[in-house]
Amino acid sequence: MSEIIEIKQLPILEERLKSLKTEIEEKTQTALSMVCTEDTVKEIKKMRASLTKEFTELEVRRKDVKAQIEAPYQEFYKVYQECVSVPFKNADAELKKKIDKVEDTLKADKHKKITAYANELKTAYAVDWLNVERVLPNITLSASLTSLKQAVADRFEAVHYDCQCISELAENSAEILAEYKKSLNLSQAQLTVLQRKKDIEQAKTDVLTATEQEQMKQKTEQKVEMLAPPVVEDKAKEKEYKMSFTVHGTISQLKELKDFMLERGIRYE
Repeated sequence: MSEIIEIKQLPILEERLKSLKTEIEEKTQTALSMVCTEDTVKEIKKMRASLTKEFTELEVRRKDVKAQIEAPYQEFYKVYQECVSVPFKNADAELKKKIDKVEDTLKADKHKKITAYANELKTAYAVDWLNVERVLPNITLSASLTSLKQAVADRFEAVHYDCQCISELAENSAEILAEYKKSLNLSQAQLTVLQRKKDIEQAKTDVLTATEQEQMKQKTEQKVEMLAPPVVEDKAKEKEYKMSFTVHGTISQLKELKDFMLERGIRYE
């Protein structure tokens, strides 16, 4: 079927280019063999310009060929999609749906059986708090029921062993068990509880330190107050009197008198 799609014109173009290659190599090698000096630089410039012109013309032809090739290809591709791509892709999509439906049913049946087995172990190990979905392995079509059940059994055995270890702890067992139920990781649960204890002790220390600092501050303030000289109250205000008089002087003198009175707090009318 693949021989139906063939390109017959491109090989012809390739042959023409190969025949042109020898001519181009001779021209470029001749140009490169020339020694560039003050006397020959103009001639080399002309040769370079000639090569550039020839190359530019060929580039124009190449782009024209590209456009001529791409235009019919786009038309060909439309027909190809209609006659080939669409039928194949539609068939593939429908077949995938049918396969997925069967495989999903098989996976669901396998998941149901493994879940039922996990619930039996949950009762046997007396771990009512455990959601069995947390210990189920990745259920694939290739995995056998036997291997999946063994994985579940191993996980329950590990949980049972961890719970026994926690019950034998001398202290913090209730807190560690609470954390273990969250993560199903014994070492992580122990570290969490230990860090919490450290944080609480550090908080207590910080409170005591702050209290001691406040007490020290109050004692220092009391000492300062004891050593400070007694505050002497201001003498009673002197009695004010009113006096009227006329002042003679220059503008600057009168201004200075006014400023003086303001500085001394003397009121005037």
